[in-house]
Amino acid sequence: MFKDKNGRCHKDNGAFTKCKPSAKRRPHRAGSAERRITTTYSIITEESAQEGNYAETGWIDEEGEVIEADLDNDETVVDAAVKWLQRHGANDASSSRFHPGIWYSLVEDADLRTGDVTEKHFHLRGFTDKEQRQIYAELFPRRR
Repeated sequence: MFKDKNGRCHKDNGAFTKCKPSAKRRPHRAGSAERRITTTYSIITEESAQEGNYAETGWIDEEGEVIEADLDNDETVVDAAVKWLQRHGANDASSSRFHPGIWYSLVEDADLRTGDVTEKHFHLRGFTDKEQRQIYAELFPRRR
């Protein structure tokens, strides 16, 4: 089951269904000092590309993974986020110029037979604008 870009829930067969909140999920609250990286996906088919849209989008991890500094090893929260993004394969940004709210992506799968492309997108939550800018600069030093 996944949520589309309009927040509607779908079963894998595309039918709408009622979203059931998970008891384990603790949504991130804006203004919280806790920093997280959330993960979404998108699928682009030949047909959706011609329309300039995605065939399917949704959450992989809406709650996100908490990112913390390792002060014992002189690691900042920016260092920890950069390592997390690199470890998860982020190799592109949603923009060639930094702006707050930018996200990071990777092509996870490209089906050479059908042309379908599946991407993962990583979204920074709870990071300050300054931290977001530093993360971008670390990942893409030539784009500054």
